[in-house]
Amino acid sequence: MNKESGIRNYGKEVLKKFIHNSLIIIRKRSGQSLIEIIVALTIGALLIGAASLALVFVLRSSTTNQGLHSANVFSQDYIDKTRTLADSNWQSVYGLQKGTSTSYMIVASGTNFLVMTGKEGVIENDIEDNLVGRWKFDEDPSVLGTQTLDFSSNQNHGAFVNNPTRSTSTCYAGDCISFNGVDARVSVPAPIINAATSSITVAAWVRVSSHVNSYNYVSNNWATSPGAWLLYSNLSGEALFGVVDGTLSQKNAHGCASSFTTSTWHWVVGTYDGASVRVYLDGAGCSITSALPNQLLYTASPITIGSWGTPGATTHFMDDVRIYNRALPANDIAKIFKSTSFSRKFFVENTCRTNDSAAIISGTSPCVGSIEDPSTQKITVVAEWVSSGNTYQNRLVEYITRWKNKIFQQTDWSGGSGVNGPLNNPGRTFSSSTNIEGGAEPGTIKIKGI
Repeated sequence: MNKESGIRNYGKEVLKKFIHNSLIIIRKRSGQSLIEIIVALTIGALLIGAASLALVFVLRSSTTNQGLHSANVFSQDYIDKTRTLADSNWQSVYGLQKGTSTSYMIVASGTNFLVMTGKEGVIENDIEDNLVGRWKFDEDPSVLGTQTLDFSSNQNHGAFVNNPTRSTSTCYAGDCISFNGVDARVSVPAPIINAATSSITVAAWVRVSSHVNSYNYVSNNWATSPGAWLLYSNLSGEALFGVVDGTLSQKNAHGCASSFTTSTWHWVVGTYDGASVRVYLDGAGCSITSALPNQLLYTASPITIGSWGTPGATTHFMDDVRIYNRALPANDIAKIFKSTSFSRKFFVENTCRTNDSAAIISGTSPCVGSIEDPSTQKITVVAEWVSSGNTYQNRLVEYITRWKNKIFQQTDWSGGSGVNGPLNNPGRTFSSSTNIEGGAEPGTIKIKGI
């Protein structure tokens, strides 16, 4: 039962008690007219209904405000990153395709930011400490083809094997991947940067159309080496996480079959803390296997996402796969599961200014009766989320301007057409130029409008 239905039910109970007490009063006060009784009951019902609606309105407003707050945080983060990109290399922003029809996302790769077409899935209250890898599958296939990026900054990027398919709808957050349940997979090559060695958390959002004998979600050399591990589900609909011990015996935690429904997104999480193997479904613990002390985890093989399953298994979807080199505690797992998912993207537009001394921003290109300002770009970040079945959108707009000492870039220091060898005297001609004042003094460069 959700909060709104609970409020309505509470209002109904109050109304019942009100009517019951009113009838008792009627029996005691035989001189009261029927009209007065009906009027009193009607007013009471209206007051109770109004109070219930007011409480529901407050509840909805609170939820919406929380969503708006998170959307603003995510949007401002993109604004800050875009500004950083522009400060380091103006062309990385100015050179993007302009207009509202082409949207972009930003990926942190090592110490650099990558900009590519698409939208990124994010969640509020996220926990990113000690991430080994995070694969969101949000990339534009026309840009990366069969590669998927690691969003953790460790650059543990993956490659598609046997054609897993990208999906842009009905995903948990942003885009997702569908697997054929047999041999389609994503392979993350070894050596894994910052790999988990003594403790680990493996997590994935999954959606299956049916339960089969084995759906392998994320694994590392399962069942063949001590310390190998596997996150999967079985024919009974149980979530399982297993670690292989020194004798090649599988230590599996499993359970939550009654909650693992088909055709619904579920968050499956497995942890090993150096003593116990645990598995969680949708933020709740399923079971514990405790007899596995101090097992060193296997790291020599690639990490496999999707992999093989029971022959003939049906297609299943996966989203936001992540690995930590520590065992997340139960309260952190529950916190992430309860968080709202968002998608965010941004687009860039050329800016127009009035053709006068004020040079006020007057709109975006095409400029009519004004002039285009190549030193200012309009950045619009769009964040979307779903709450109570409704889709909400928040837009944040920022104008980014490059500094005057950054608006000229000289890459060709030759003397221009017909000149061979080094220059003995400073010149003032160029084979080609843009926004350069041609009448500048010899040895100087003057930028138009400055």
